[in-house]
This record gives sequence, structure tokens and C-alpha cells, in this order.
Amino acid sequence: YQRAYRIQLTGNDPWNVRVRRITADAISSTLQNQTFWDSYTEIEDYRLQYSNSAVVGVAVDAESFGGRVPSRKYLIKGIKTEIPSNYNPLTRVYTGTWDGTFVTAWHDNPAWALYACIANERWGLGEYIPVAFRDKWTLYTIGQYCDELVPDGFGGTEPRYTFNAVIATPDAALKVCQSSASVFRGMIYWGSGGVTATADRDLHPVKLITPSNVIGWLINWSGGGLKAHHTAL
Repeated sequence: YQRAYRIQLTGNDPWNVRVRRITADAISSTLQNQTFWDSYTEIEDYRLQYSNSAVVGVAVDAESFGGRVPSRKYLIKGIKTEIPSNYNPLTRVYTGTWDGTFVTAWHDNPAWALYACIANERWGLGEYIPVAFRDKWTLYTIGQYCDELVPDGFGGTEPRYTFNAVIATPDAALKVCQSSASVFRGMIYWGSGGVTATADRDLHPVKLITPSNVIGWLINWSGGGLKAHHTAL
């Protein structure tokens, strides 16, 4: 069998380590007590920093789990991202008129999760899309739409849309942003000189069309087949 010892070295290197047994080898064939040096491992202790990471250390008794590594699950809030300065993510209330500034907080609003993908300079597109090309005002109205309370089917209410997902692997930027926008039945596109978004939601009419607005008094309707209609990429 193997027996391991940890020897705390002091002073400056190099060190000489010697193992010596103080009892003689057995002369009887019924006793085997030969001793051999097997190996050594150099252990260096460092105080490391895990920037931009959530690190959890757990020490458990292997006997309690039959020698298997136990599975672990954690309920996490994720990272803090930018949200409007007049927005309370806990009460989902927007106070007053937004002046366009941001604060950093935890939230689950899909509109501002999409904005983080566009604006974050470390893991998003912030390095490539300047501030002036980010349509935050459209996302502000979409964010309010996502926070509106709707019936939850059990006699209570819940926010219309929430974002609870983990972006754990690299992927095409457009695909990630479109997937985030699909949470609120929306999409992103390049328009008005910047990245903007739209959502499938009830809006006030912007123009009234009647036969008097149409040449020949006839409106021709067209559309694609049902199988060609998609709600998400």
C-alpha cells in the first residue's frame, strides 16, 4: 500500500529530502515489510484571483457518497448589467422620465439582457458598436412592455417576459442577439444608423388606410404559407 506525507519546507531552495526506515528488513518469509520510495509531488500554494468568475469550493466526505463525486446545483443571480437609472428591477417600476443614463444591477428583463449583449465590451459587441449606434430608447419601451404584469393562470400575475438563461459558450454574435430578442417575440436589425430592435406587441395605429388612399380603390393582400411563418430563429 502507499502512504503519503506532506512535508512543509522552510528556508530557501534547493532542499534535500531523505526517507529512512529505522527498523530492519524482515528475515521471515511470512513478513513482507520492504519499503520503497514511490514518488514525490511538489505543491506550491498561491493566492489566485478568478476575475469575472463565480468560484465555489466544497469539501465533502467521500464515504457519504459511496466514493462518487456528488452533483451540485446552485441558484445564482448571474452577472450585473446596465439598466435605466429610473428602473427598479425588484418592483419593475419605472419612475419619472428616463434621462438616458444607466446603473448596474441584477435583473431578468430580456430587453436589457439584449442590450448587455450589444453594449458589453468584455463578452458582448461593445468593442465594435459605439454608444451612438445603440438604440437604447426603443429597448426602453420594449423593456416596459416586458415588465407589464399579466395573469399567470393561477389567479395571480407575473411579468410578461423574463430572461433566465446562461450564455456559456461562444457563438455567432447575430445568433446570440437574435435568440435574446426572441424572448420578447422580437428581432434586431440595423436601422436609422444603428442597432435597433422591434417586438411583436400591441401598438397604437400610425396611419389609417381606406379605399380613398389606394389607387384603383383595391387593396391586394399577400403573404407566405403557414409553415413559412416563424416566431423564433
